[in-house]
Amino acid sequence: MIPIKLTIEGVYSYQKKQIINFQELSQAGLFGIFGSVGSGKSSILEAITFALYGDTERLSRNDSRNYNMMNLQSDSSLFDFEFLNHNNERYRIIREYKRNGKRFEDVAVRKAQTYAWDGSEWIPLDGVKTEDIIGLNYKNFKRTIIIPQGKFRDFIELSPTDRTNMLKEIFDLYRFDLGPKARGLAAETKTVLDNLTGELKGFEEINEQELKGVEKTLKEVNLQLQEDSKKHEKTNAELLFLTRVKEDMDALKAKTDVLAYLTSQKPQMEERAKALEIYMKALYQVQPFIRAYTEKNSELTSILKEKQQVDSRLVTLEEQQDKIEQQNIFHQKEVQRLPELDRKAELLKELKGKLLRDQELTKEENRHAKGGAVIKETEERINKIAVHIADLDSEIEALRNAQISTKDLLDLGAWYNKQEELLKELNKWSSDLQQKTTEGSAITGWFSTQALDPSSSEGVLKSQLDNQKEQIAKLEAGLNKLSLKEELSRFATTLQHGESCPLCGSLEHPDPMQAHSNAEEIGAINKQISSLKNTYEQILKTQGEAESKRKQLEQIEAQKSQITQEVSKVNQKITEHRSIFLWNDFDMDNKTLFEERHTKAIKTEQEKVKKEKARKEQQDALELERKNLRKYEEGVQEIAHRINQLKTANSIFTERLENQNYKLEDFPTTPSEVDGLENDLIASRNKITKEHESFQEIYKNWHNEYTRLGEKARIFESQIDKLKTSVEASLKELNIKVKEHGFQTIDEVNEILENKLNIRDTEEEIQTFQVLYQTRFQQVQTLKEKLKDQSFDQEQFDLLKTQEATIAQQLDRLKDTLGGLSSQHAFLIKKLEEKKKLEQEFKKTSNRYEEIKVLVQLFNRSGFVNYVSGVWLENIVSLANERFHRMTKNQLSLVLSEDNNLEVIDYLNEGKRRSVKTLSGGQSFQVSLALALALAESVQSLSKAEKSFFFIDEGFGTLDSDSVDVVFETLNQLNKENRIVGIISHVEALQERLAASLHIHKDPKEGSLIQVNRP
Repeated sequence: MIPIKLTIEGVYSYQKKQIINFQELSQAGLFGIFGSVGSGKSSILEAITFALYGDTERLSRNDSRNYNMMNLQSDSSLFDFEFLNHNNERYRIIREYKRNGKRFEDVAVRKAQTYAWDGSEWIPLDGVKTEDIIGLNYKNFKRTIIIPQGKFRDFIELSPTDRTNMLKEIFDLYRFDLGPKARGLAAETKTVLDNLTGELKGFEEINEQELKGVEKTLKEVNLQLQEDSKKHEKTNAELLFLTRVKEDMDALKAKTDVLAYLTSQKPQMEERAKALEIYMKALYQVQPFIRAYTEKNSELTSILKEKQQVDSRLVTLEEQQDKIEQQNIFHQKEVQRLPELDRKAELLKELKGKLLRDQELTKEENRHAKGGAVIKETEERINKIAVHIADLDSEIEALRNAQISTKDLLDLGAWYNKQEELLKELNKWSSDLQQKTTEGSAITGWFSTQALDPSSSEGVLKSQLDNQKEQIAKLEAGLNKLSLKEELSRFATTLQHGESCPLCGSLEHPDPMQAHSNAEEIGAINKQISSLKNTYEQILKTQGEAESKRKQLEQIEAQKSQITQEVSKVNQKITEHRSIFLWNDFDMDNKTLFEERHTKAIKTEQEKVKKEKARKEQQDALELERKNLRKYEEGVQEIAHRINQLKTANSIFTERLENQNYKLEDFPTTPSEVDGLENDLIASRNKITKEHESFQEIYKNWHNEYTRLGEKARIFESQIDKLKTSVEASLKELNIKVKEHGFQTIDEVNEILENKLNIRDTEEEIQTFQVLYQTRFQQVQTLKEKLKDQSFDQEQFDLLKTQEATIAQQLDRLKDTLGGLSSQHAFLIKKLEEKKKLEQEFKKTSNRYEEIKVLVQLFNRSGFVNYVSGVWLENIVSLANERFHRMTKNQLSLVLSEDNNLEVIDYLNEGKRRSVKTLSGGQSFQVSLALALALAESVQSLSKAEKSFFFIDEGFGTLDSDSVDVVFETLNQLNKENRIVGIISHVEALQERLAASLHIHKDPKEGSLIQVNRP
């Protein structure tokens, strides 16, 4: 998981929205988050964890978490976190909370929303868990990626079982728990084996002997079938020949009968063919001329009828001509009256305008009088407001003269605040110095109780250890001699003459060693050695403690020296700060006087602001009144201008009326009366226009129809002459064609055509008869020739039919038998093959079942998972030990005990092992860091991500400067390995070691604020 951006607002001490761009910090590889105690450093990591998982170590759901996490001065809180997962996919999680406006303690939670970036926009995801995205649950995330305060030693302090379970969860080692799968596979295989056993029981009667018997019977039936088939072929051939002869004789008789019938019908068919020929001649040769004559004669009759109708209509139109002309003269006179009506209507419109202007004139004159009164009232209010503003200006000037400079107040406040900060810092360093002095005294007291001097303790203890070693060596040498004598004495007692000595191989033993027991002396020496070794162990333990205490004392003295320097620096800053106090009216040690003057200045400023606000309100009111005055004056001027316009327009209309010899008294005096008269004029004009247009349409239609019918009558006369000539010629041609084709009259032809013969059907009937007659005649001749030398015996034919049927039945029975035997043969072959496959499958499954039972025993009770987890733990410890060994300058190594507990090898104490829980605070931090880095490295190596991320939130305060150097060397090496590491500390001196960092400052009013120090 690589963080990209975190946005928080209203969370713990973060009152205002704060945005952290981790991409800028990650470029440095190693960055830090610094700030004083309680500034909100750890809250950043808690916000990341809460955004991802909705959970936090500090507060549970029963602790009113939503309320307690929200800033008390905020009404809402926001967690907005963007990050990359191990697949380099970008995600975003937003959690928002809202305080109830009526119940302060009631904080409602909105549903957390997860988004995925598709390259152009955020896509909402539903039902996706953070664990699925990152690959770690909440607990293991805190153990491997972001380790909050108090949790850095979790991995060390876990029991072996819990540590193993943790590795199972982180590395998904449960996938190696193959026990359930093996047991399931065994049960499944056993079921298959039982099924195969059951199936094989159904094949017990299937064997090779039964197959051979069926094959023998099948061969015998085949031979019999071949013999009977030959007999059937011979009999069938004879029967087929007689059958064909009989069929030909029967066919000759039937066809002869048909030919006799066709011969009797032949004269009738010849008569029908002749009648069809006459009908076709009348239809195709004469009828077209009859049709042409009829069509032309019909056209002539139709035109004569239409001409008669046109002549009748023309007589009617000529009778209407006089009446039409009289109506035309009347409508022309009416149209000539229209201009006069238009002029009078125009005057009425202008008269209406004049009457409306008179009404407006009266209204505007009243408005003009009222506007003058409003202007006078406004001028009086303006004068009154101006006097009030002058009074306020005097009061504001008096307050301004009595006021202290704002800059002086701000500078004084800053000076007093700076002095308080310096004094607090001085007290802090003094307290730290006192604490370190107390710690040093405690260590010095320990040396006193051990009768040691810190400066010479190393040499004294080393001399004591050397003395103990020398005494132990002397005693062990003497013990070896006594033990040798004791062993030789034991050998001497076992020597037998003639048997080889186990030491020299001699068969003779002339002077064997006399038996002598040294057991009492050996026991005394062993007690002395044991006592000396106990003393040695005690001195060795004291040496280790003395070395640790001496280093602590050196570290404390170095810290005291550094703190003393800081005290001097702060005192120097205080002296310099007091030297810049320039305000003679104030006392640099009396901040109360400043605060009283400051309070009074604030009240004076508030009074001045109040007066200035009142003056501004009066000034705004004055400007508004002046603006209104200008508006009123402009309005009155516009009204006067409008009155002049109305009077001028009325004068122009009166003059025009007189020029047209009209008097105003001759017209109505109200607009409604004018409207009535104008409407009457418009109605008269519309009536004249409408009646004229209607008559013009009637006249136009009459004239057009009269002209059109006259032209049509002339055309008809021309067409009639031409058609009469054409009809006479067509009749003459028709009579010629009738005689030409052998007919006497036109009526004769029409009588023939009335028969309406179906030419196609009649031709097909005649042709079919002729073809059938010729075919039957030819068939009869052919059959007579074929049967000329043939004879047929019915008894012989019946006998052959009986023999053929008997043989055919015998063949059918043999074929049925053969089919049954073939099916049985195929069935046996198939079943034998199935039995063979089942036996092979049974053997294979049986062997597999035995192998699976072995696997079930191997994977029983998660033994294999625990083994794999142990291998992972060994690898992690081995990886962690590489860094831990370097951090401790090759003094300590990390190992696993046989029961998977963590131990260290102390090379300063002859490489002896001890529990990691005996390490000092700084050493515990080193081993915790090494293990955490190894664990995180192992987790993130599985994802094959280009980069990985790790956050540390404690521990640096327990390290001396040399240890810090070693740790930072390790962290910088991680940066070279493409790892991103973030640290959180209140030790400001560490900030100098980092290229990029965040500084958290807690403002009393605005809460925690984040300042970015970019690389």
